[in-house]
Amino acid sequence: MRPMLPYLLLIPALVAGGLGWRAEMGRREAVQRVAALELARGQNGASAPALAPAADEPSGPEPATTEPRVVKVPMGTDPAPYLKTIDELREQLKAAAVELSGAKDEALRAEARVTAETAEARRLKVQLEELREDAQSARRVTEAVQAELRAKAERLLKAETSEKLLQERSAQAEAAAAKVVVATKELEDLNRRREAFLTTILRRFREVNDLYRNFTLAAQTRDTPATGLQAGDLSRIQTTIQQAEDDLRQLQTLNARVAQLARATK
Repeated sequence: MRPMLPYLLLIPALVAGGLGWRAEMGRREAVQRVAALELARGQNGASAPALAPAADEPSGPEPATTEPRVVKVPMGTDPAPYLKTIDELREQLKAAAVELSGAKDEALRAEARVTAETAEARRLKVQLEELREDAQSARRVTEAVQAELRAKAERLLKAETSEKLLQERSAQAEAAAAKVVVATKELEDLNRRREAFLTTILRRFREVNDLYRNFTLAAQTRDTPATGLQAGDLSRIQTTIQQAEDDLRQLQTLNARVAQLARATK
């Protein structure tokens, strides 16, 4: 819309120029009619009193002279119609001059407006170029900020993923630690039970060993007849051996459980 503004503003100037041209043509036509009337009076061959033109009559296309123009009126002719026509033509000339002056003023104002609008259009064009450059700079900054935001979002996503993995690993480690604690407590309990079984087995072994040693010593003593093992001693030996075997089976079970816990805690 702005590039068309100077052309739109030329329309009043053209209109004013047309009006001025019409006024100028009307003035020239009036001058020509006055000259024709004066020529017709001169051809009649009669003399009449001289009429001086009005002081405010504008100059025609012919060169202006300082001498007053003499209008001859035929003798016996009423000069009133001629004078009236001349006055009317002078009034027309005055109106045409006023119209021409107004048209010239309007043309000058239109030209001034065109000049001002042209300057304004140039200023607006410069502002538009500056706004375009600012928009391009803002777009470049926006693209850079968006790229930085995308990079930060990716880094944040990676950090959140790493944090989740760490939390899962921490939870797994805590669960494993809890299992280790439980397994450690169970191992401690199993070790205590193993020691108790070992102590019992050793005690039973010593009892059997003492019974056999006593029997052997008694059999080797020749002063005392060998009476052999008593029924109560043999029963005690058998019972002790059977209990020791039961303790050994319990100990094996405990050892298997200890090995299982050791594999689970690795």
